[in-house]
Amino acid sequence: MKTKLVTLVMFLFAAAYANSQNVDMIINKAISQIGGEKAFKAINSFEYDMTMVGMGMEMPMKIYKKGDDKFRLEMSFMGQDMISILNGNKGWTKTAGNVTEVPEEAINEFKEQLTSQVDVFDMPFMNYKEKGVSFELLGEEPVDGMDAYKIEVISDDANSVIYIDKTTNLLVKASTVQNIGGQDMDADIYMSDYKSVGSLKMPHKVQVKSGGEDLVQVVLNSVKINEDIDDSLFQKP
Repeated sequence: MKTKLVTLVMFLFAAAYANSQNVDMIINKAISQIGGEKAFKAINSFEYDMTMVGMGMEMPMKIYKKGDDKFRLEMSFMGQDMISILNGNKGWTKTAGNVTEVPEEAINEFKEQLTSQVDVFDMPFMNYKEKGVSFELLGEEPVDGMDAYKIEVISDDANSVIYIDKTTNLLVKASTVQNIGGQDMDADIYMSDYKSVGSLKMPHKVQVKSGGEDLVQVVLNSVKINEDIDDSLFQKP
């Protein structure tokens, strides 16, 4: 009986180890396919020109990011231009010509709100070892008719599930919880139209669905990586 128990434990350990090795291989291929960790770590600044479509409205957006603490969001909503700026521990919003300074105690939340605008383009497996993230291969599942690996992303913050196309090794879907309109909702995020941006490969179309219903679609019109961005863009508007 003891021999059978030891054999079972060894089998389960070997199976878990094999799964870990297999999922790490899938993740590393996906990282390599979009340019590799080294190329993404070399990003110091970017400029996104995007269009967001949702709730029957189309919203042009521009996002500028420089270093870790300079961020600018410009968007037009129902004919009104809005600007949000983060510069270190200072932040401002400008709507209808009125400028409001973000209180010091609200800066961290303000930063999270701004950076969440580009989270849909972030790869959840990038720098995963540094983030303390691990993965579990759950099996395979088709996404838009294509076979994909179904992988659970395990972290201290929250768990999510990602889908990596078996043929292209590209991330094509992520199932997670998103804050939409002030409410936490289960959301499926679909990434498509991958294009090369220098040595990187990025999705230029992201669609967010909940309960099978379309919520938001974001189209990335253009991207500039590591080009000079004038610091004046991050000053009080």
